[in-house]
Amino acid sequence: MATEAQLRLLLLDSRPLKVSKDGRVKLFGNEYWAPELSRLIGEQVVARFDPDAMQSGVHIYRPDGSYVVEAAAPVVIG
Repeated sequence: MATEAQLRLLLLDSRPLKVSKDGRVKLFGNEYWAPELSRLIGEQVVARFDPDAMQSGVHIYRPDGSYVVEAAAPVVIG
């Protein structure tokens, strides 16, 4: 049986993103934040997400595949 971490890698869509200077990642008109992202400002990360449930947050990985954090549900960009 697959673990939750394995299911994230297999079933979720992914996009490479850059962490903004305010510690957020932007994806499809939404911003996602978690305190851990402030340590990655300016760095490339990979966001894994369910495109049918963008309000549920995104999982952030480093380019080497190591898991960082689940970023909170989106703040709509006005």
